[in-house]
Amino acid sequence: MFIITIIILMGSLNSIFAQTTDEFYKIFKDSNYSFSDIRNYKSYLENNSIDITNEQHIINGFKNNFNKDYLQSLIYKKQNNYKDEFSILFKHLNSWPEYLPYYDELVSAANASDNLNKIKSSIKNVSIKNEYYNYLSGLYFYENGNYNEAYKYFERTLNNINSPEVFYHLSYSQRSLGNYDKAFQFLQKGNDLLKTNDFLIPKFTIAKGSLFYLSGNNEKAKTFYARGLKQADSTGNTIEKIKALVNIGILHDDEGNVYMAREFFNEAIKLAVKINSIELTAFANSEMGVSFTLTHELIDAQKHYKISFDLYKKLNNKTRLAFLSNNLGNLKMNFADYNSALKYYNQGLNYSGENKRAQIQNLTGIAGVYQNLSDFTKAFEYYEKAEKLAVEIKDISLQTEVKLGIGSLFFNINNTKKALNIFKEAEVLISNGKHPFLKTDVYHKIGIAYLELDEYNLAEKYLNNSIDLSQSTGDILSKITATSDLAFLYLNQNKIDKAFAILNDIIPLTEDYLFYNLLGMQKIILGTIYLRNKQFDRAIQLFKEAEIIGEENYNSDLKIEANFQTAEIFKNLENNVEAEKYYLKAVNLIDAVSKNLTGNSEINISYFSNYKDVYDALTEFYLKQNKYKEAFLIIESSRSRNTMQNLSKIKLSSEAQNKDRLQKVYELEWMLNSEIYEKDEIDSLKNELQKAKNQMIGQNAFFKKYFDKNDKFSIDKIQSALKSDDNLVSIYVTEDYSQYFLITKDDFISDRINMKREDLLNLIYDISPYFNTQLDNEEIYYNQDLFSFNAGSSYNLYKYFFADIFSKIKNNESIIFNLPPELITLPLEFLVTEYQSSTSPYNYDNRKFLINEYAVSYTPSFGIYLEQKYQTLGNNNILLLGDPALQNSSKYFSLRRSLLDNDDVFTRLSTLYPLEFSREEVEEINDITNNTTLLLADDATETNFKLNVSDKNIIHLSTHTFQYKNQPLVVFSNTNDAQNDGILEAGEIVKLNINSSLIVLSSCRSGLGVIDKAEGIIGMQKAFYEAGAKSMIVSLWDVSDKYTSKFMIEFYKSLSGGKSKSEALRTAKIEFIKKYSSNPYYWSAFVLYGNEDPVELEPASLNYYFILLITACVIIIFIIYIYKRKN
Repeated sequence: MFIITIIILMGSLNSIFAQTTDEFYKIFKDSNYSFSDIRNYKSYLENNSIDITNEQHIINGFKNNFNKDYLQSLIYKKQNNYKDEFSILFKHLNSWPEYLPYYDELVSAANASDNLNKIKSSIKNVSIKNEYYNYLSGLYFYENGNYNEAYKYFERTLNNINSPEVFYHLSYSQRSLGNYDKAFQFLQKGNDLLKTNDFLIPKFTIAKGSLFYLSGNNEKAKTFYARGLKQADSTGNTIEKIKALVNIGILHDDEGNVYMAREFFNEAIKLAVKINSIELTAFANSEMGVSFTLTHELIDAQKHYKISFDLYKKLNNKTRLAFLSNNLGNLKMNFADYNSALKYYNQGLNYSGENKRAQIQNLTGIAGVYQNLSDFTKAFEYYEKAEKLAVEIKDISLQTEVKLGIGSLFFNINNTKKALNIFKEAEVLISNGKHPFLKTDVYHKIGIAYLELDEYNLAEKYLNNSIDLSQSTGDILSKITATSDLAFLYLNQNKIDKAFAILNDIIPLTEDYLFYNLLGMQKIILGTIYLRNKQFDRAIQLFKEAEIIGEENYNSDLKIEANFQTAEIFKNLENNVEAEKYYLKAVNLIDAVSKNLTGNSEINISYFSNYKDVYDALTEFYLKQNKYKEAFLIIESSRSRNTMQNLSKIKLSSEAQNKDRLQKVYELEWMLNSEIYEKDEIDSLKNELQKAKNQMIGQNAFFKKYFDKNDKFSIDKIQSALKSDDNLVSIYVTEDYSQYFLITKDDFISDRINMKREDLLNLIYDISPYFNTQLDNEEIYYNQDLFSFNAGSSYNLYKYFFADIFSKIKNNESIIFNLPPELITLPLEFLVTEYQSSTSPYNYDNRKFLINEYAVSYTPSFGIYLEQKYQTLGNNNILLLGDPALQNSSKYFSLRRSLLDNDDVFTRLSTLYPLEFSREEVEEINDITNNTTLLLADDATETNFKLNVSDKNIIHLSTHTFQYKNQPLVVFSNTNDAQNDGILEAGEIVKLNINSSLIVLSSCRSGLGVIDKAEGIIGMQKAFYEAGAKSMIVSLWDVSDKYTSKFMIEFYKSLSGGKSKSEALRTAKIEFIKKYSSNPYYWSAFVLYGNEDPVELEPASLNYYFILLITACVIIIFIIYIYKRKN
């Protein structure tokens, strides 16, 4: 810690300059003066408390009109009369005075008096563009926040005027753009032009200190600020003295010495008021407000922010208004006034211009609002923008703040490991600096991440570090937050007395400081303690109080948790009516939040997975009461929500003629659902929303049905879409039992399966080592021997889990399965339906499999199944792609290698073997179909694929696919593609304009991906669904390209005969068993997801079959001829 004694600050203002008013009068009276004298007099006026009457007497004696008007403008400025200041300066512009400070004052006055448009007009219409024109243009663009343009003009000025002022402005242009190194170089060059005792010296010294501060080097900043303060005192530069005082105060604040900081701010405010500097009074008050915010003395903070904001408003100082808007937004966030906070942050963003630091702070603020309102997608968008800028300007503290925001977002959507990694990155960023307030926050967030991961010792360590640091800095909010989480940690460890004692100590403090969201969380923890002690009435009361706090503070997570916990109590008390009411309130709240999270799938999926337990609890609640239809609908609504939302959005987008208007409808719906607007604003939003909807309905009647909400998912709606031989089967698995639901055209059946999750998993593991999730199968190639299909175990799964379901379904009908995570990678077609224990489980000949009895397909949810009935292209165009040519030295492969992180993926790519039978596969399919586009070898590129997908009803890819770090990849030829790298990712897939009835991925593991407990498999099929595909055939394990080729040919023969996709796939599997192998390893990997209806497929022309017939006849005749010769 450094201390600069306040005694130095008390020097007499009247002795600052050698010249007195009388001496200036003598100098100017004789008209024997220079611009140097004018410069000195200007500094005297600006840096002192003056008698306007006396100074006016001096100025009135001037004979030179420009000098007289220029000095008069300084008097107007001192009187805060910016309008007259501008007028008296502006009339001299046409003569282009050869005095740089004139232009600084002109633009400053123009900005404060709202006359920048006149400067703009003058710049635009000028005929002579000299160095003063360039300087003025630079000042104009800088004032408007266009720092790149400003820099260009200041650089041009330097060609003719080698002045400290020009270098100073060049420095500030680069500083505002975040280029601190370059900014420092310009300051040094300007500094070198000044004499040792020039009163501008402290200005350059303090500006250098600020650059070190912005770069996170506080020690260097201290040195330069202290030096600048000393220089300002010795040269009589009160303006720079005030700046030095404020900057030193900021450093004290950063180090937690808030009371020392306030002494510096107070001294700066006194000096600024004494010399009547509005700008510096505003500056010092702004930083005093920040200081009070750090200790959460919010009323005092608001007072100083308001003083500062009003003063900067008078000056129209957009940069400072940008930072102050952020500060006021932060203040409103503390009061959970999100509407006002959002207005301030957006206002700050508008004021920011090109100032990246101001942009970052306001972008982070906006992200924080959306995060608190549970709109995590929008929050992430703003955090990403802020992070990119923070990295550009290399600002450590801002980078840390943004990382904490992003980490908190992932923590809130239940992606704790990712959150912890981000928090740890933030810890590294500030490890070498003195950032006690940031460190307090970092330690707290790392602590709660470890708490969530049940790493209790580490959690306790970091939470206590946060509490200790917050105690030493006076950071009340951080102290309360970390202490509350410490209580939750003790509750998790069943140290109830400890948790109870902490909460009783901290709750009064929380109430005193009006931290309502924290109070709500504390009441949840306290309610849980009473619940464990079986004091149900008190627990319910506390949960209801938490819900009210959540309602008043727009905290959805608080409301969800309070309602869920209340429902659980009423369920245990067997008060089913109240339990159902509170369960449904929690579910409806989750639905409302989830509905708005359509922009980012990862965030949407993670958020919903966090609350899957709420849906499961309600499902089991309904099942216990035999309310099977209600249970089914809750299960259905909890599966593949993100995919369903994205498909609905695609459907709406395809119908919308005006995409911007549709986006406006989404935004207005979010604004109304956020509940942060006042009544008059809500009425206005409703009117605007209705107007937008009416315009869309006027263009397309489809939207009336959507907007009227008549499209609600129901069992009746499912049944109306089914054919007479369709059977929908949904499975639900719990720790203690399982349940099935069977829906047909005319019936709904549900029954319990007496098998718990653990027993089901053991049955699955016994079928093949491949299905044992406890083994790391990702990098193992499973051939038929390693796959080692056990027919006896397959039969056991059929007999003990599925037999009752299939007993209710007639042979040769169609079954569409919606499976839970436990069964989702299992092709049920390979279930053995008859088995003699005396036979070998590894002998597959003459086995009866489920595929012999039914046509089988799958769907992520039945809502998606209905959505995929939506119309397709209706043509019979086919895209066939195969036999890609791979070259590992390709420039784009090398680039992708670096993007996909380390050598793992490159090694995988380099070992991809040629697909020997891929060409044969696609050529034979081409031979039996018409209207095909065939892409082989060097033509099988990613670019050609993208160019050819939009008008194809069937797309068949015979290539390599694999998972890399949970990311599905499709490999194309990379030898002849200048536009793409030959690797197609999920993010690229969803951007494709596909409206195909069927996509076939004839490749390894194309149906696998990350398995989310709510969303299901997140992989190729999800990506292609969202690109517009209506159905897909994918594989669930590594496949032999030789047998795959034969299998696919059988499939297309059946498909071209008019069979449904599921029946064609069934026929292909049965034919494959007869002709090639009954081993399920070879034929059961490929499964159908989505719409199973027939697809229009034009068979090859008769000429093709005629040629085949002639060829066959020739072969037969030749064989007969050979036979006869031998005999």
